[in-house]
Amino acid sequence: MMPIYEMLCDLNLCVMFHMGDNRYDFSAPRRLVNVLEKYPDLKCLAAHFGGYQRWEEAKECLAGAGKNVYFDTSSSLAFLDKDQAAEMIYKFGPEQMLFGTDFPMWTHEDEIARFLDLSLPDSVNDQILSENFKRFFDIG
Repeated sequence: MMPIYEMLCDLNLCVMFHMGDNRYDFSAPRRLVNVLEKYPDLKCLAAHFGGYQRWEEAKECLAGAGKNVYFDTSSSLAFLDKDQAAEMIYKFGPEQMLFGTDFPMWTHEDEIARFLDLSLPDSVNDQILSENFKRFFDIG
């Protein structure tokens, strides 16, 4: 994949990584760190708070990974308590979070209700639900 990552950097395209599934080592957060060490300009999205089922590893490895690394909330809010989810949002930085970009396991209504139930400030909600997406995809 390294030649593809190099091409993505050259073309300023992004890649989404399914992160953290305990069944496979391929999605371990430390593996993304290895890629980012070689391609620090790679624009990527680390799904599931950077490490579904490996959230502690994600926090250790990926917090501060750089301005080109974004995280999403998809298929995770049902498994994290509100304090854990909010902690991770602030650990990675609200400006690096997107709402539900990877495959939702539940309805959008359930996912948005879980997200809004975190009771984050409106300014943070706006970032995660809209503004960060626009910046990540260079639109509007």
